[in-house]
Amino acid sequence: MAGTDADVTTGVVALNQGDYAKAFLELQQGLEDPSTLKPKNVPKAWYNLGQAFMATDRPVEAAMAYANALDADIDGAWAKQMQATVVPQLLLQTGLIALSEASNAGTPDPGVLTEAERLLTHAIALIPEQHTGYDLRGQVRDLQGDKVGAQADYTRCLELAEASPPASPDILLAYVAYRSALLKR
Repeated sequence: MAGTDADVTTGVVALNQGDYAKAFLELQQGLEDPSTLKPKNVPKAWYNLGQAFMATDRPVEAAMAYANALDADIDGAWAKQMQATVVPQLLLQTGLIALSEASNAGTPDPGVLTEAERLLTHAIALIPEQHTGYDLRGQVRDLQGDKVGAQADYTRCLELAEASPPASPDILLAYVAYRSALLKR
């Protein structure tokens, strides 16, 4: 049976009452076929599912749910809501985990790289002034073979760091400059 808007509402109420099992059940049921939901309820369901994952100490799954909410956010309202929360940092951290997983796999899994790029792109959209997201996405793009995209991200990372230098020397910025120089060869 396809989910309904009522499932989403019931899931949000359950989440607010701390009944996480019911929240998971109702929100996931609501998301079984997102095309049956009002467009505004799709990102709402994903966001609240992310909140349920966070409340039950499942941050990686939360990051994926938040990214899905942003994918479905047609008017930008959910992005504005998430901007001032832990969501951008969670997306960065989960993107870093996926990048690390892909980098250490010998032959990087294209699916893991694609997911890392999606998470990092969302993080950048939420906090475009932070250089870290550009560095990480540049590394992902480099592993994907997108040298032009990687170079653009490294360049933006260095521009942001130069415009707002860190209080103490950041050795990671030296690595960004190094990776950028290697791509120019």
